Amino acid sequence: MGEARSGIFCIEGDWSPKLTDSSSVSPMLEQLRRADGVPYIHRTASSTKELVGYLERWSQKQYGRYRIGYLAFHGDAGGLWVGKKFITLDRLAAEVGPTLQGKTLFFGSCATLDQPWKQLEAFRAAIGARALIGYTQDVDWIESTAFELTVLEELASSKRVDKVIL
Repeated sequence: MGEARSGIFCIEGDWSPKLTDSSSVSPMLEQLRRADGVPYIHRTASSTKELVGYLERWSQKQYGRYRIGYLAFHGDAGGLWVGKKFITLDRLAAEVGPTLQGKTLFFGSCATLDQPWKQLEAFRAAIGARALIGYTQDVDWIESTAFELTVLEELASSKRVDKVIL
């Protein structure tokens, strides 16, 4: 069970400015690990510098097993909210460069992929990703969590992204 599974490299942003808010995708990742043996790394980023730094570190050989990137942030069309700053996919590509060769990138953020196909393909090619997955509109927290649990489990257990059609 454990050998064939790809790992998940998750970077999560703050869901609320309130320090008392404990919202997180980490319980979902822990469920995947416990139920299906899916290994994961979970980090938080509250600045663009942290986000880019983690993405660059993810490309290191020692993290080769973690082929699925899961970016859990607030989003809007064409980018992510990292803290109080919006980073566009174009800027993210410029910052990261082609370091994510062969990785699958899942945007667990509202509307981030609400962009023309050509722009998304240019972004994917610029970072070297194998595939992009995400939302083109706003989504509900509970519904998206259930969907993401299913997608991440399928991605972790399949060697072919094109076999993961939901």
